[in-house]
Amino acid sequence: MTVIAGAHAGPVIVVAGASGKPRAHHWTAMGGFGTHLRIGSAMGVTSFLVVTAARDGQSLTLYTLPRLALGAGSFDAIISVREPLNDGVRRELRLNPVAVMMAVTPGVRAGLGAALTAAEGSAVQGGAGPLLAIRFPGGVFTGGVFLYGNRTEARLSYGVRF
Repeated sequence: MTVIAGAHAGPVIVVAGASGKPRAHHWTAMGGFGTHLRIGSAMGVTSFLVVTAARDGQSLTLYTLPRLALGAGSFDAIISVREPLNDGVRRELRLNPVAVMMAVTPGVRAGLGAALTAAEGSAVQGGAGPLLAIRFPGGVFTGGVFLYGNRTEARLSYGVRF
């Protein structure tokens, strides 16, 4: 479960949030800032620099979210690079997810997503699966199922715009 909130202060976006795995008794707090760069009407990039603190250590993570819209289709990604601030956290590169979506109706998009994680000292992990995004007044619900070898992971999120 993850909850992240952000607010614009001019061109700067301030973010704060928390993430947790209740069954594992693991919680993470995060805070940082970012900005959005629009490149024409079809492209944009949002970047955030976030400090996280958890039971196993602290880290600094750069998130980059490129977006390219082409007619009814779009390419979106979340790319993150994590640098440990102490010994409890590993360096990590994630593409999670990279999605290619097509508009099915004005409020519904469907497509495929893929994820890749390369962490220091671990084997590279990857998965892929279908995604569905439904726009509601004030936000977007996104869901999908990713297959990672012999493991399946359901993903659900709801983004709210204020």
